[in-house]
Amino acid sequence: MSKRTSATRCAVAGTATATLTLTLGLAAAGSATAAPGATAGEELDEILVVGKTLGFRHSHIDDTTHALIDLGTEHGFDVDVWDPPNSSGGWWGPGSPGQPDLTMDSTPFTSAQGLAQYDSIVFVSPVDNTNNLDPDQPRLLDDAELAALQGYVHDGGGVVGIHAATDTMHTSSWFTQLIGGGARFAGHPQQQTATMRVESPAHPSMEGVPLEWERWDEWYNYTLNPRGDVHVLMTLDESTYQGGTMGEDHPIAWCQNFEGGRSWHQGAGHVEESWADPTFLGSVLRGIQWTAGTVSGGGDCVTWSEVDTLVEELPSDTARDRVAVNQLERRLDNAQEAADAGDASKAVRILRPTAALAGALVRDDAAADALQAKVTDLIEWQQGLADAGL
Repeated sequence: MSKRTSATRCAVAGTATATLTLTLGLAAAGSATAAPGATAGEELDEILVVGKTLGFRHSHIDDTTHALIDLGTEHGFDVDVWDPPNSSGGWWGPGSPGQPDLTMDSTPFTSAQGLAQYDSIVFVSPVDNTNNLDPDQPRLLDDAELAALQGYVHDGGGVVGIHAATDTMHTSSWFTQLIGGGARFAGHPQQQTATMRVESPAHPSMEGVPLEWERWDEWYNYTLNPRGDVHVLMTLDESTYQGGTMGEDHPIAWCQNFEGGRSWHQGAGHVEESWADPTFLGSVLRGIQWTAGTVSGGGDCVTWSEVDTLVEELPSDTARDRVAVNQLERRLDNAQEAADAGDASKAVRILRPTAALAGALVRDDAAADALQAKVTDLIEWQQGLADAGL
């Protein structure tokens, strides 16, 4: 039995959401970073917030939960919370207090069908102390719960990861791919001011976000750079703070189309002030909406590898098939080379005829349609970069 929390609010989140309403209205009226083609679509109906903690508990979990509840009240969607108290103590303290007044009575991860009621599942820093990679260490989700989540994603479900969502389920490679494209939390320096830089300004979740955004937060380093497997939305400029270990390319926010579903991740959000910041809240809200499919645009988190995979899967039985594959591979390689060199306009010029060629050369109609759609996503992504001067 779930506990509805749409009527529960905190004062700070209420103030932030009132400001957020104005911010979103102004953005809709005419923002330089508005996502082309973004549509309201169906509204969110219900989301699940997971704050359950078996390791170090982040103080922002309660603030985040209340902020999302308040957004639900403002925008007409319900919020269920899974954050039970437990005694899993260690060096971090005596255990997790959870949120007993908000949490559901039992795990919602019983089956894919049970999770299907949720438009998106938001993992809010649910650390479980598995970063020692000990397979016997209890995980946030056990095997049965993980299977339910997998089924949910495979059925088209949306997943959002906030801050330390990369510091849980370390012993599940599938969960690591879902949240971080293979990247896991590795460590962080002391909290300080740093500059985040938007890399995909046309994506709906980047609407209204400054292209260069100076913020105070706790900045994570990751075990690897997920670029290539995910669509990078924002990077950290390591020249603006101390303690970064990833060099010139330090992704901090990303999204991806994953095994039939969608995931979106924001590595910032440790400090409670984030959850009273209307710009930050607006970005998270649109990230949730994107995973749920209620907004779209800006290429919908397409990656070059995603499109390359579609080409690799094309039939190559006949000479015509092989010519089609070779033509498409060559054009896509040239477009990516232009994009990597920072010439998004050139990439668009190469991609436009490539989309037409996919329809003309690929004899399987379903494969041609799927490839055309993804190449069109590449065009939207690169056009957004060109329009922003990036």
